Amino acid sequence: MMLVAAMFAASCNPEEETKVPEEPEYYGITLDHATVTNLGDFGKNGATQFFIQMYTLDEYNGYTRLMTAHFEVADKIEGDVIPEGTFTLMEGDYVDDSYFAGSWYMYLKGNTAPYTMVSDGEIKIEKTEEGYRFTVEADGWDYYTGDEAEKVECRYIGAIDKVENNRRYNPDWAGAVYYGDWSTQNGVPYWLLQLDDPAGYFMNMYVNTNNTSYEEGIPSGRYDIGDSMEPFSIDMSYPTSGDYWGGSVVYEVQADETLKTENIMIGGYMEVTNNGDGTYKFELVFYNGSYIPYVVTYEGELITWDEGEAPIYSKFAKLYYHGSNKWTVKIGDEEDDITTILYCYTEKGLEFADGLASGTYNLAEAGTPFEETEEGEPFTVAPGIAGKNEAGKDVYKGGSVFKNYSETGIMDVVSWGAMVVTNYGNNKYKFDLKLAGGLAYVYLEYVHDGDVDSIEDLSNAENTEASAPAKAAGFDRTPRRMTKESTFKYDKPYLR
Repeated sequence: MMLVAAMFAASCNPEEETKVPEEPEYYGITLDHATVTNLGDFGKNGATQFFIQMYTLDEYNGYTRLMTAHFEVADKIEGDVIPEGTFTLMEGDYVDDSYFAGSWYMYLKGNTAPYTMVSDGEIKIEKTEEGYRFTVEADGWDYYTGDEAEKVECRYIGAIDKVENNRRYNPDWAGAVYYGDWSTQNGVPYWLLQLDDPAGYFMNMYVNTNNTSYEEGIPSGRYDIGDSMEPFSIDMSYPTSGDYWGGSVVYEVQADETLKTENIMIGGYMEVTNNGDGTYKFELVFYNGSYIPYVVTYEGELITWDEGEAPIYSKFAKLYYHGSNKWTVKIGDEEDDITTILYCYTEKGLEFADGLASGTYNLAEAGTPFEETEEGEPFTVAPGIAGKNEAGKDVYKGGSVFKNYSETGIMDVVSWGAMVVTNYGNNKYKFDLKLAGGLAYVYLEYVHDGDVDSIEDLSNAENTEASAPAKAAGFDRTPRRMTKESTFKYDKPYLR
């Protein structure tokens, strides 16, 4: 009995009782970043689906490794809640030769990028002191060869700043322009559809149809996002050069009314219900550059415009006098989608009735801003001023500028060149422009010869803002005149 008691006492050593077992060494791949998207009832079965991506990036902001884990939980989960536990991964697939869906894994290997489509696997989600630990183990097949792929073992440990709610876009307005088939190479009539989110986003989509007339509206049916440009399809986003993209794109409207590419559309579809009374239901599912799916729904009125016939483009030339020898010349051409605004100094000693003097107006060196100058060097143009914002992006800070025709976006600042003016009298002028932008986006050779649409004297305006250089027009919700070749920069990671 004494021996048993001694053995029992030894087995109750407090040091051994409080010892924490060591974490087993992990032999899989540990990734650097993770994003979590709550897709809501993506399967339309009352359950909640999640989309977790773990990845590493290279110096060009491109993926070197990317694990996409798509799974479903039985409960309805809203907000920023991340479920804990072990969940079965949905199988991976490549849909319509366009986009990846479900769960899949890719990594760079020399000049190739093997893709594993998950056939069987799970993700384990644990709350930790660092934030969360996501661990994936999965089997699958090689997308290119169809052979069985190596087992995928990867994890992420760290904080999750926020859960991206799938319904980040909530449009409250819809408009569409019917272009018929006059502007397409394959003779398929299309609509430019725009869905506006009051948070400052809008979806711009080229919807190819079988319309025979504008009055039909956008036909009901399913439209797949791809590159076919056939009826009942939507043009996918496509790279034009560098990080610039054309086609159907989600834009963000900046404070200065310029546009930034918010998301691209690599694949997906849209279900259209045309109620026949001018109201519609649009159910859009699109996959972005990282193949994260987004669901966007709009129900209500669709405002439409008919451009089914080749349009008659407008042009204009306007002059504004600001006192002393200060003038603004504004020349716009809708077909080229450009408005040039030049702040210039004419011959000294002239009055408003004399108009803008004939002569060659060269770009001046950067100096005192136009609005702060009482009198400037004759026959010069105040150059545009560009700078950097906190994010390092080029921004317009004043001076002569190139804008789009509707003046809702800035294309470049005017930095070099000249304007030759011929004043015929009786409000008739010739303006011969040879100008270029300092950001290397615009080079313009243009001639306006004839009447000036308006000449305004702002030198004695009671409103001090009226005598300052003309400002951009207010935000216009009419779908923008972007051709299928319009391009905007996309600065988020995407699969190359």
